[in-house]
Amino acid sequence: MTDPKGYGRFAFEHRVQDHGPIEHQVYRTGDGAPVLVMHELPGLTTAALNFGRRLAAEGFRVYLPLLFGNPGDSDPRRYHRELCISREFGCLAAGKSAPIVDWLRALVLDISRRDGGAKVGVIGMCLTGAFAIPLLAVPCVTAPVAAQPGVPFSMTFLVFGKLGLGRGDWMKQLNVADADIEVAAARARGDGIPLLAVRFESDRICPRARFDRLELAFRMSMIRRELPDGSIWRRWLSPPHATLTQEFERAPDDPAHPTRDLFSAVVAFLKKQLAAA
Repeated sequence: MTDPKGYGRFAFEHRVQDHGPIEHQVYRTGDGAPVLVMHELPGLTTAALNFGRRLAAEGFRVYLPLLFGNPGDSDPRRYHRELCISREFGCLAAGKSAPIVDWLRALVLDISRRDGGAKVGVIGMCLTGAFAIPLLAVPCVTAPVAAQPGVPFSMTFLVFGKLGLGRGDWMKQLNVADADIEVAAARARGDGIPLLAVRFESDRICPRARFDRLELAFRMSMIRRELPDGSIWRRWLSPPHATLTQEFERAPDDPAHPTRDLFSAVVAFLKKQLAAA
């Protein structure tokens, strides 16, 4: 990918963050209002790091915890099995907030403290997409973004992802406890803090029913964006998924690609919500 705006100038510092038995490295770049970015299943890939750099170029201090794997590694098969049995990630179970969420809550509080009590934006993607929801219960979080939440996994999910067959209640499930969704939705409505939720229209990893469920819980406190996804062949054979990372980089020279408008919308959302706070 070309680098016309010089995003590569944003180097990352890193440190170790622990909370209880869980310990992870946290990478940081940029200056400005703090934003926590939680990477998706392939790991802290080059595309995820580039997303962090793009946010830094827009005037944010970006924190990217390395939740598993190695920076720049982009092979999802390497970690899929271990995540499915990981206690830290709650075995990717439906209706359950994993222990990693408590670590992320502690990280958000530490970020706010390190930035002088600042309000914090949080962005989850795919594997971590739904984690933005329980983090909304943390008082310093005022700009939550749930990008294509794609968990829990199951055999039916895998078949649907490939062939579009096997619809059912699993399509509404999230890897977050119902109680955490209720608490987050209550805070969103009570404090006027919207949840920005984004996906591609034909995404089978993050089905439409999942957003319908969130909209039912959050009501008017959810901003729902569903992107158009190109040709009928793309929709059927390989529906797009990663709104802010991989799909953005698939069209590096197309300023009209829907991911460009989405990125601008995410930046505007973060600036508005963090400034308003």
